[in-house]
Amino acid sequence: MNRQLSVKMSRGENITGFIFLPFYLFFNGLIIQFALRLLGLTADELTTNLVYFYVNFIFTVIAFRKFLSESLYRFVRRIGRSILGICWGFVVYIGLNVIVNVIIMSTVGVVENPNNEYVNDLFSQSGKIITIGAVLLGPLAEEALFRGVIFGFFRKKNRVLAYVMSFICFSIIHVWAYALVSPDWTILVNLIQYLPPTIALCYSYEKGDNIFCPVALHMIINASAVSAMSAGLV
Repeated sequence: MNRQLSVKMSRGENITGFIFLPFYLFFNGLIIQFALRLLGLTADELTTNLVYFYVNFIFTVIAFRKFLSESLYRFVRRIGRSILGICWGFVVYIGLNVIVNVIIMSTVGVVENPNNEYVNDLFSQSGKIITIGAVLLGPLAEEALFRGVIFGFFRKKNRVLAYVMSFICFSIIHVWAYALVSPDWTILVNLIQYLPPTIALCYSYEKGDNIFCPVALHMIINASAVSAMSAGLV
C-alpha cells in the first residue's frame, strides 16, 4: 500500500524545484565561480563551495518555505514518529552500506570515490567550511530537492519509480563531474555507492512522514564522515 505523505509540495513549489534541479545538478558551481570572478572576488574551491552551500540553502528556504514550515511544525508535533523515522533510516543505511561494500570488495576490489577524496582534500584546507556546508547547510537543500521534489512527485505515481529517480539524481550530482574528467567503469561503482544513502533517506522520509527526518539523517551521516576525516580515519 502506497500511503500518501502528510505534507506535500504545492504545484508551484514542484515547478520551481524541477526548474531549479538542472542548475543544482550541473550549473550552480560554474555560475557562482563566474559571478565571483566578475565581482573581482576570490574564486578558489573553498570560497566557491561555501558560497554554493549558502546560495542553495537560502534558495531552498525561500522557494519551499510553505512546505518546509508545515513539515517543521509536524516534525515537532509528532516528535516520537520523527525520531523513529530517523532511527529506522540510520539502521537501513548502516545495513545496506555494509552489504554494498562487501559486494563491491568481493567483486571488483577497492574502488576509491573521487567525491570523497575531493571533500577530504577540502577538509584538510578548512574543516570549518566543509563542516558548515556538509552538515548544516547542504542536507536541507539536497533533501528538499531529491526527496521533497523528486521522490515526492514520483511517489504519487509509483513508489519504486520514486526511489529510482531519487537515486539517479542523488548519485549523478556526486559523480558526473568526475565522469567527464576520467570516464571509466569505476564511475558505475561510484554510482552504486550512493544507493544505500538514497534508500535510507527515502525510507526515513516515508517512515517519519516528514522531510526533516531525512534532513536530520543526512546531517548525521555527513557529521559521521566529517568526524572520521577529523580523526584521520579516511
